[in-house]
Amino acid sequence: MDELKNAVLQRVQEYLVTEFYGRTYCDDALINLSLAFVDLARENNHLYRAIFVEDHFGVQTMREFCYKLAIERLQSNPDAKRLSKDRQMDLVTGCWIIATGIASLVSSGYINIEQKQMVSLLKAQISDFIQHDRFNSQLAPGSMANISFGNSKMAQL
Repeated sequence: MDELKNAVLQRVQEYLVTEFYGRTYCDDALINLSLAFVDLARENNHLYRAIFVEDHFGVQTMREFCYKLAIERLQSNPDAKRLSKDRQMDLVTGCWIIATGIASLVSSGYINIEQKQMVSLLKAQISDFIQHDRFNSQLAPGSMANISFGNSKMAQL
């Protein structure tokens, strides 16, 4: 049964990369990934919910997949690339939180937001996180430093 589950998971990840996470909306690869996440929720809400709400594919496995992909994309941003691995994880987590909020509100019909507005919001967030050291898991007690990523594999990303 594990073989079947792993095969389905591999296929889902390949589908996400080819059909959504490879899309280009602007000149920032992390923003592209964030917008693709929103599009997944909008265009294939059942799959979005199965992965990110109902956890049909395993939280740890999908978390590692998403973080690895996001950290790879982040390397194309010269300012973000200079950050420590911990700060890069903080930045990716911040983008993911914002993208999840937008995805949830858009897919449920609560808001109608233009792509350029989402790009502007995400660019501001990324710039603010980098320039002002916001959302720093090393500074604030009770923040990201206390969020568990499940295992030590996350440290390798």
